[in-house]
Amino acid sequence: MFEVDATSNNHPALTLWEKTPVASYKAAYGMVSELNISSESGDWVKFNASFMAKTRASDTATPSYSTEKYFRARDVDVYLSDTEA
Repeated sequence: MFEVDATSNNHPALTLWEKTPVASYKAAYGMVSELNISSESGDWVKFNASFMAKTRASDTATPSYSTEKYFRARDVDVYLSDTEA
């Protein structure tokens, strides 16, 4: 969860990378502008995300991936409340 300090212009940000066979790019100061999550019983949890960031620039980083973690509907519990904690 990200929280924004109302007294500061500094917000939590992401750096987005794009790696293709031809080149690598990164876009700094990324923010999630829209996030939709859907889940159906017995199916994978699915999401669509839109980001806003600075214009991408060339980069030489090599991405590395850790072990994949499952994100399935059966691993999610959703609780709804009438009041905010």
